[in-house]
Amino acid sequence: MPRLSVYVDQQAHGGAPAVSSAAAAAAGPPPPSPAVSPSALRAAGPAGQQLPAKATQEQQHVAVAAKLQEDYAKRLREHGPRTFRWADGSLRPERPQPQPHTVANRQRWAQLVRHCRTHGGDRAFERQGQSLRHGLGVSHQQHADFLGSIGLETEMDAAGVHRGAVPGLPSPLDEPDHCFNTYYKEGAEAVFKERRGRLL
Repeated sequence: MPRLSVYVDQQAHGGAPAVSSAAAAAAGPPPPSPAVSPSALRAAGPAGQQLPAKATQEQQHVAVAAKLQEDYAKRLREHGPRTFRWADGSLRPERPQPQPHTVANRQRWAQLVRHCRTHGGDRAFERQGQSLRHGLGVSHQQHADFLGSIGLETEMDAAGVHRGAVPGLPSPLDEPDHCFNTYYKEGAEAVFKERRGRLL
């Protein structure tokens, strides 16, 4: 698994910023790894003759998509259709609108999340240099089609903009009456001053 210290060290020494899925698609897939994955071996032709790289990638995508749909069909049989949790606590078949502050937090940590996925956090990307699930090394359309096959949508649009993002949205932590700036702040100050007490 990726180490947070590696990411922090890269950023401290001017590491390259994370690239959005749209930018990654524009740049094209990374060069193939010298190691031959099991899926590539299965895609080999007669007598072990390797198929063209493009055909092999397409076959891998088809196989991964078929496995996803098979797993999703099993989930539907065992648990029923997907439902979504709404702000009032109810479960409904309709997807709610993205919560602006949740989207803002995803934007804030997107660079770290991408670092983790490309440094051991995504086995498909580690083996093949591509991940349909997370949109790494593939086009946005391929990523969208993969998720759309089981009724999901991408976190970002084709331009790399997070869905539901509100530009200039103030952080709740900046509000003086937020619990982190009142109750928890007072508790932390008491602990740091070696007074008896606890934060939670």
